[in-house]
Amino acid sequence: DVIRVNDTRSIDEFIRMGKDVERRVLFEAVRRYLAHSIFFYESRTFVIE
Repeated sequence: DVIRVNDTRSIDEFIRMGKDVERRVLFEAVRRYLAHSIFFYESRTFVIE
C-alpha cells in the first residue's frame, strides 16, 4: 500500500501513518491466507484474486 505524504507532517504523524499502513497490509495478508487465496510452492507465492 502507498500513502501520500508531504513535509508538513510531524515525525509522530509519520510514525502513526506507517503503523496504520503496516496494520492494513498485515490484515489483508492474513485475510487472504485464511481464505485460501494465497498459495506457496517452492520459492514462489501465488495470490488468487
